[in-house]
Amino acid sequence: MQHSKFSPQSGESLTSPPMQQVQHLQPLASPQHQFETHLIQWQQRLKSQEPLFFVGDVDRWYRYRQDLVVRCNEWNSIRDKPGVSQLPDIVRPLFPPPGFSPQLFASSKWTAAPCSRGPTDIPRFIVVTMGGIYGGDDGPSGLFDYAVAVLSQDKRANAAFLQLDGGHSALGAQTVLTQGLRWLCHWLGASGLRKRIILLGFSMASQPIAEVLREFEDFVVGIGLVAGQTAGTERLAQSTKRRALLIHGAEDAIIPSRCAFDLRDLFGQSGSEAELHIVSQDPIPPMLCKEEFERERFLRHHLWRERWDVQDILLSWLRSF
Repeated sequence: MQHSKFSPQSGESLTSPPMQQVQHLQPLASPQHQFETHLIQWQQRLKSQEPLFFVGDVDRWYRYRQDLVVRCNEWNSIRDKPGVSQLPDIVRPLFPPPGFSPQLFASSKWTAAPCSRGPTDIPRFIVVTMGGIYGGDDGPSGLFDYAVAVLSQDKRANAAFLQLDGGHSALGAQTVLTQGLRWLCHWLGASGLRKRIILLGFSMASQPIAEVLREFEDFVVGIGLVAGQTAGTERLAQSTKRRALLIHGAEDAIIPSRCAFDLRDLFGQSGSEAELHIVSQDPIPPMLCKEEFERERFLRHHLWRERWDVQDILLSWLRSF
């Protein structure tokens, strides 16, 4: 498959996103998948998706994630059955339709930092995040929400965030990520700007990031992967040199920590030097029942007990740009 680099088409009418706090993102599509910017007021999030889970106790956060797991499992149980023509209500909001549609960004958010010079200031960098297989846009243990909460109030950082929810499949995540980046690159390209985007991904998201990277080489200045998988990431070795951050739990039993070393090697083949952090974790205790084992496995993959250390690592890296 050939990949061409993205470049804005001449003569396109583009409107830069206004610097306003958290909003729904609902782009309008043309047959050529070109974007017009259309932002509507951010509405009240669903009760199960309230932000700032990172400051709560583990049970509330875990119940929220488990609710997504239940819907993910229900989808997996029916998606391959013959005669299934539409998704049940319980899972429909979590799976973007194939191709482009306004529903593609149904749960995504645009957050811009306060600017001292006016509402049209272009951020110093734009962080685009993508979650893992269970969906949601909050990141592992609320990591992405935490970064937004801190840096969106930091005028010196002058950062903007586009938090994307790719549903529960790599293909769906790749579609959402591609369209989100095209929306941003139309805006940046029309302003003559490059190298402003930082991609952050959790778990499964390393695959769609690797797949779409070639198209947006001129715009992406850094990539951060937390507990990233290696399957489908071979294209990282073919990308251009850029900064990279890798964070992984030492006792991750869902995606083993050796994947972080493999990802570092892939970045190395492109000339990039990846900053690698293997976060210390206690081994999963023996003789647990199935439910307790799954819970401990889930907590380690999301680095829940280590979330404050992970947050410090990520913030330091982002502020270094």
